[in-house]
Amino acid sequence: MSQDVSLFGDVKAGMALIAGLALVFFPTAAKTNADARHEQKLAERAERGSDSYFEEERALKTYMPFQSVTAYRLLGLLMILLGGGSLASRFF
Repeated sequence: MSQDVSLFGDVKAGMALIAGLALVFFPTAAKTNADARHEQKLAERAERGSDSYFEEERALKTYMPFQSVTAYRLLGLLMILLGGGSLASRFF
């Protein structure tokens, strides 16, 4: 049983490492995707009208995606450090 749990942890750490590398090397793609999803959600919210889900609209306007590419790169570096550290801790 413990082998399955540690294997699952290794898979999660590997996925974090790969996602971090993608964010470091392709931050504009991540920013474009996040901005498009945010705009789509705002448009869907506007179609429903002003009466329903006021809190959802407030949250969408308040919590926007990161505005700089540097923030995505820093998030990628953090994921690389955490994923790599998790994998390295298995061997040391």
